[in-house]
Amino acid sequence: MNNFNISNKDTFYFSLIHYFVLALHICRGLFLAKYLGATGFGLYGLVLLAQQQISASALGMREAITLKLSGEDEQSTDYISTINSTLIFTIFVGFLLLISGFISFFEKEKLSNVHPIGEYLYFICFHGVFSISSEVIRNILRIKGKILYVGVIDLIYGLSIICWALIIIFFEKDLFTFFTLSLVTNICIFFIYFYEIFNLLNLKFQLRKIFNLISLGFPLLILNVSTILMISIGQWIVGFQDNLYNLGLFGFAVSIASIVNHGLGSITWAYFSSMIAEYKVASKNRVSELSRTIRGYLFVCFIVLLIFTSFLYSYFIEVFFKEYESTYFIFLMIFYSQFIQLFSYPDNALLLARKKINQVSMISILSCLFMSTLSIFIYNNYDFFSLIFFQKIELISIIIFLGNLLYMIGVLRLSRAYKEKPQDLNFLIYLCFHIVVFLFFQKMNMPLISVLILIFFLVIFHRRSSASLFRILKDVF
Repeated sequence: MNNFNISNKDTFYFSLIHYFVLALHICRGLFLAKYLGATGFGLYGLVLLAQQQISASALGMREAITLKLSGEDEQSTDYISTINSTLIFTIFVGFLLLISGFISFFEKEKLSNVHPIGEYLYFICFHGVFSISSEVIRNILRIKGKILYVGVIDLIYGLSIICWALIIIFFEKDLFTFFTLSLVTNICIFFIYFYEIFNLLNLKFQLRKIFNLISLGFPLLILNVSTILMISIGQWIVGFQDNLYNLGLFGFAVSIASIVNHGLGSITWAYFSSMIAEYKVASKNRVSELSRTIRGYLFVCFIVLLIFTSFLYSYFIEVFFKEYESTYFIFLMIFYSQFIQLFSYPDNALLLARKKINQVSMISILSCLFMSTLSIFIYNNYDFFSLIFFQKIELISIIIFLGNLLYMIGVLRLSRAYKEKPQDLNFLIYLCFHIVVFLFFQKMNMPLISVLILIFFLVIFHRRSSASLFRILKDVF
């Protein structure tokens, strides 16, 4: 990984910041889960999910600029005009969202009668006004290698959000207060980002370039949104097919899984543009080597985090959050699903670099259709499935896992053409074996045995990857 234009030292400190931010997100989520209860936390999670996905309204600009500028000369005229055209367009989209937000504000009573989330729809739109441009600028800074700057801003965001959570708890305020204060934070974050690239912005833009970026980014947008949906679709299904209490339980498990994987996601985010640039010119042998190396690192993290979360649920959640102790199985399914996406990350980057965006998008769309269709069928025919001793929300989590597994299989098959002697099938069998063994001993109520098996595999089969990660950390210090 040393060939990338982001140094291991910068990556380490970026990761360190993100794991501190991770701790803040853990505290915020747990504080609000405890204070709001499962019903209130379910509504909170659904609003937060909608805020995260409102970036889809930028028509793929944040994705397009990453693919377009990765590996390009920063001093070229095309480089600067591309950034400028992208920013002008996202500001225009933000203006449209601002209008939608005002309309939603004046119609919030009618919207809340349709679904409780309708009362907060204007917050979702106002959040999108600033988050869309912030995410585009964030990607620009990543391409420039300024990941530490991004990390510091993320830290500011994490500190402010946990402050708002503590304020509503100590002063016994409601979600309206929390989302109002969060909006203030998003506005401030936008202006901090905007200041960094202000000198690049002018009123001159190329309409043709904007359309070219949209045509490039829209397939990426579909891929990105559908990939996110492969994890979050369970919350949408439960949110509209079930009650807010079950949504809160499901959302709690998703939140814990997302928090646990937050740090690793930040590292893959930091390296994404560099990987795209390298994969554009890499030989089959180099592609295979890179995929095996990254996958080895990820598997070490997979085992370590699984050990950590076993103790987290056994000795923390079940003691201090009794209302949510039944969510462990759902958490494991979501955790596995998110890691399947992480394991697919090198192959995804390879396929995007080789302009196979449409094919990958189709795989993700089919996976989403599989999950949504089967989930709705279960809710409409639950009596048929009740004999297998799983609750509805547990069945939904299993479907999410299966859908992500199908996605990974499709991506691995598609990427085989660009590798020399691919060992993807062996890896897939090995991963599934790990999952089955761990779940078996968890189901047999022998968590200590499952943890010992994980440690055994880490020591025996992942010595090289573990030693390599240790050397990287040692070099940083």
